Amino acid sequence: MTLAIRKYLDEKVYDKALESTTDELMTRLHILCDGNQISLSKTSLNNLESILKRADLVKFAKSNPDKALAVLDRKVVDEEIDHVKEALPEPTEEEKLQDEAYKKREEAKQKRRKIVYSACAIMVLLASTFIGFGIKYGFKYTFDTIIQKESKILLEGDWINSDYGFPPVSISTPKVLKRDTITNSQTNTKVAAFKYNLDEIFSIVTQTTQFPKQQQQPGAEKQDPPEIDIAQAVEGNLKALEAKGAKNIVSTNKKFTTPNGAEGLKTSGTIELPITKDSDQYVYTNFTILTFSANKEQVLQQIFITYLKEDVYLNDIHDRMIDSIELKPKDEKED
Repeated sequence: MTLAIRKYLDEKVYDKALESTTDELMTRLHILCDGNQISLSKTSLNNLESILKRADLVKFAKSNPDKALAVLDRKVVDEEIDHVKEALPEPTEEEKLQDEAYKKREEAKQKRRKIVYSACAIMVLLASTFIGFGIKYGFKYTFDTIIQKESKILLEGDWINSDYGFPPVSISTPKVLKRDTITNSQTNTKVAAFKYNLDEIFSIVTQTTQFPKQQQQPGAEKQDPPEIDIAQAVEGNLKALEAKGAKNIVSTNKKFTTPNGAEGLKTSGTIELPITKDSDQYVYTNFTILTFSANKEQVLQQIFITYLKEDVYLNDIHDRMIDSIELKPKDEKED
């Protein structure tokens, strides 16, 4: 009951009414009355003081008030609140506007506070989730999953196993390779290429080159077709890359055998490739060239792979593709 009147006085008359003792509060009310800031009668002041002091006795001295007196005090409190309302001067228009502006500012503060608390809660939840997954799967893997790193998506997507060229080269890739056939009219050499690239960070090309067969003269002794020099072919590939702006090529050659026993040459190393044609910006990549030849059919088959250095997902993609490569006999039909 007395808390209600203290709250009202705290809001409307004296902003320390809740924390003041009864004597301090009554002293302040007498000062305000003497200064004509509020207009309360001595009777009202005396009534308030009596009620507040009886409440102090109940609170601190554990006295047991008369029930009839408590009911009367409640009635007096209601009346004195009305007297205080009447004693307060009518606020001016300017004060009303200031009060309205204050309320709006307080509402805006409350709204911003709620937003901040919600944002903090979300951040804590996200941080906890990140730490939990980071401990379980590794922080780099978790971070790459959150940002949807392209090479990770490529590695973990649905792979396609298909045959390219003729005789067919079977290879498993993260995306379908698109056909690009080129014919050299001067040498009558036909090149069937199938490609896929992810910006400047990854590319895969399978290329089948069909050399023209030598025509046998009527009655002439049958001759074996010339042997294809695959080391020379790779050297030509590297020179072609240099002509397109590649630089600092470091490579090694070694024998390579597919799971089904086809033998060829594996050329691998590092290379700096221009981001675009005539660009002065380069990307540092690893590269692999697999080269196979079929002398009888005069066919050269090559697989070119470039991938960004230090990207673990692209490295896994490279290894998975290399392990899947098989050369099929010419009499098998292409898919």
